[in-house]
Amino acid sequence: REYYFNNAGKQMKMLGESVKARYLEQLGDAVAFPEDGYQGAYIRDIAATLVQEHKESLRGAAASGLFKDAAERAIFADIEATLRRMGIHFDVYFNEDSLYKDGEVERTITELYERELAFDHDGAKWLRGEPLGLDKDRVLVKSSGEPAYRLPDIAYHKNKFNPVSTCSSTCSVPITLPSTKTCAPPCGLSVSTSISSRRSSISSSR
Repeated sequence: REYYFNNAGKQMKMLGESVKARYLEQLGDAVAFPEDGYQGAYIRDIAATLVQEHKESLRGAAASGLFKDAAERAIFADIEATLRRMGIHFDVYFNEDSLYKDGEVERTITELYERELAFDHDGAKWLRGEPLGLDKDRVLVKSSGEPAYRLPDIAYHKNKFNPVSTCSSTCSVPITLPSTKTCAPPCGLSVSTSISSRRSSISSSR
């Protein structure tokens, strides 16, 4: 049993920026909180811990560094504690960011182009929908260079499926079942239509 830990992409950048803003607020600085920042009390708690441990020394630190890392550790610890209380055990915790660090995402893009299932349009990279039975093409990499959520999802399923394995994949709103079913076929994999709908994210509450 494996837990897919969403710790990559735009949401993580925003998480770090949110914690840094609360950290600076607690130091008495007047700062503009990110418009799409995470508003939960847990962000203030993480910031308070950083103030206690580092005092004012992090004023010039990048939000994408220690602030993001501290938030990730705190949220993951809370997830683990919740799972223990519920009596739920996972054998493996898989980090989404490992798909980028290990080059799995780049290899997936290359393979999709080799299979003629991806193309460029308006500065973005697209997944061809028709060969996969989809009603329309889907964005893989936005024109801004930011990967759409389905790209690491495809890379993850490619990583998990092999000719002798069985994989049950679960995803939640807003990732719908039809979209989830596009994860495996683009790389020549088959997937059961009985996929259920649930997925965990480290930053699902705001």
